[in-house]
Amino acid sequence: METTPRKVTMVYSTRLPDDLSRWLVEEASRRGTNPSVMLRELVADGKRAAAADRMVTVRLSDLHRAINDATDGTACDR
Repeated sequence: METTPRKVTMVYSTRLPDDLSRWLVEEASRRGTNPSVMLRELVADGKRAAAADRMVTVRLSDLHRAINDATDGTACDR
């Protein structure tokens, strides 16, 4: 009987504040999975988002204008 070797995986230990820990457990339960799988999925999502991100150069005034347009001008009311 031939078996396929398992992929190498790493174990990371992390400390989460109580609110994040509770959210992780509740969200994992809601999705029908466990916190370990949730963390793996969140890291994979973050990796995909970072890979899709790109650096752009924009004038500060254009950035302010875009933010004001997106917030209907409420961003400058603060």
